[in-house]
Amino acid sequence: MTEDRMYINIRTDITDVKNIVSIIEKHFQYLSLKRMDQREGKVNLTFVCKANSLDSLDAARESLTSLSDQTSVSFIDKPDMAS
Repeated sequence: MTEDRMYINIRTDITDVKNIVSIIEKHFQYLSLKRMDQREGKVNLTFVCKANSLDSLDAARESLTSLSDQTSVSFIDKPDMAS
């Protein structure tokens, strides 16, 4: 992970965004919602987050995917473009 900053993308049929945020903020030292789309009963969320370890990523993924079998999660490294 580059400087522990990354994007987390969540696609789910769970429309309670506050519940999703409360679940994932337990696993990250920083979390900021950058995009939210809702269409046809599906929600797509993109956050910038800071993770301390791979264990926190795995725990967040497990927590989110246990919400619904319609939930998918992806993590994308956010490199520092100034370097």
